[in-house]
Amino acid sequence: MKSPLLMLGLVGAGAYFFTKKDKPANTNTDKKDSEKTDNSKLPQVDTEGKELPSVDDEDKNKVDDGEPDKNGFPGLAELANPLLINNDEYPSSFGKDLLWISDTCQSWAVGKEFISTVSLPEKYLYSNPTNPDKLTTPAEYWAKVGGEFSPVPWYLNNIPSDIPGRAFAANIIDYWKGNCDISPPRRSQFKTYGEYKIIVSKFASTPLGKLFDYLIIQIQEQMYAAWEKKYPNQALLEIYKGRALDAVVKYPNETAGKQTDIAYAWTFADDPNAPKKLDPKNPKHKDYISAWTRINIEVKGYRGLIKQYGN
Repeated sequence: MKSPLLMLGLVGAGAYFFTKKDKPANTNTDKKDSEKTDNSKLPQVDTEGKELPSVDDEDKNKVDDGEPDKNGFPGLAELANPLLINNDEYPSSFGKDLLWISDTCQSWAVGKEFISTVSLPEKYLYSNPTNPDKLTTPAEYWAKVGGEFSPVPWYLNNIPSDIPGRAFAANIIDYWKGNCDISPPRRSQFKTYGEYKIIVSKFASTPLGKLFDYLIIQIQEQMYAAWEKKYPNQALLEIYKGRALDAVVKYPNETAGKQTDIAYAWTFADDPNAPKKLDPKNPKHKDYISAWTRINIEVKGYRGLIKQYGN
């Protein structure tokens, strides 16, 4: 049987669109800006002047215990996972489908059912939403705007705005944070990816940064799982891209051909039929040669990107 890693055509590259927010927000006067890449056909976030809806309107699954006592919120650990509590800060009400962030930004709790039901109103995702208040899940959003492009790109240095998972996670925090006056850093706030990466690394060590990282992982998994199911061939191509980038980064002094050989070997390490040495005259090697050629294209692309933007 032919390896599924060979079921690929030579697919071209494309541009990404990512939502972003330039300024910290609050629940009263939140403003969002927007930015796009060179693919102007995709919608962009544009909510200038719009107010965030109240996150307390929905009473479903909410538990109200008034002001928390010295022992904190009763049963919080049973309703939330994960959670981070500092300085004896607890929510006055909570439910499994809610996200709570303290006013000091030092404590938070994610309801056990929050991630499985997480969504944002369309007006925080599209410039001209058809149904502004309609809730949209991460998978639904990327299915509408992403097409065949992966929601989790391998190389980030050349992307001038937030990748989709990070943008969605940041918007979730800004939507739910109440009186917390801290927002996750946005790529568009920095001239270079290097500057952005330094701030993101520092932010990751803060309480709110830990929540941000958790949400990013969960959102990206949702987006990618749905995208992979819809575009299996493109998802397989992502394996080629990942191996190609690894080879370029780990063996920077090798030629493009040698880096391709390395990436090819990694890609087909578990395929007993994959030839160690490719022979253009052997018809059985045809598909593997096509795979090597595809990987070589990715290697050369990443070499150029790294030369221009760095690791």
